[in-house]
Amino acid sequence: MGWSEEAAATYRRALLAGQTAADLELDARETRAFEVAESNLVDEYAAGTLPPAERAAFEQFYLVTPDRRENVALARGILKLARRQRVQRLLMGLAVVLLMGAIFWAGWRRPRESMVLALTAGNTRSEDSSATIHLSRIGQTLVLELAVPGGAPPSVASLTRIGEPQPHLQVNVAGGEVIRIPVASAGLRQGEYIVSVRAGTEFRREFRFRLE
Repeated sequence: MGWSEEAAATYRRALLAGQTAADLELDARETRAFEVAESNLVDEYAAGTLPPAERAAFEQFYLVTPDRRENVALARGILKLARRQRVQRLLMGLAVVLLMGAIFWAGWRRPRESMVLALTAGNTRSEDSSATIHLSRIGQTLVLELAVPGGAPPSVASLTRIGEPQPHLQVNVAGGEVIRIPVASAGLRQGEYIVSVRAGTEFRREFRFRLE
């Protein structure tokens, strides 16, 4: 028996009756198809999408060995992790949208000039003249444009004035080869600043500039 919808349905019925590949005397190719059907069935049970009758049969006849119960626990763990990661991505995206919306709203209510500061990882005033900026009017929006060769994963970015213990700004960023962070100039003071982009312990980049 090869892999087909009919075979998949047959294997599914066998699994819900508590049978194994050995019980059905399957060859190697059929065993692989049987294992796929088993994985799909376990995933459906873990996700809570099995119809009531199949769910009852699954619990009565399939969940009779420690290995099978462990398979279900593993599937639930993977599903929970995937859901958590989806929520984190959605929240990160929402935070960026809300931040950009707030900046747009502020700009619409009171037109203000924006200034863009292009930075590369590790640059300083002496290495790159673009790392020094003069804000000509109070209320300007400073857009930090961070170049990350090879790209950055979704990260947390913080802007800190050197010598101060707390960051001036900390936001989630979506990642990519160019990261743009709008910063309201209110509260910024002259001095050296460092922008840190981090993703856990695996990724970290730092950018420096001077505000005059």
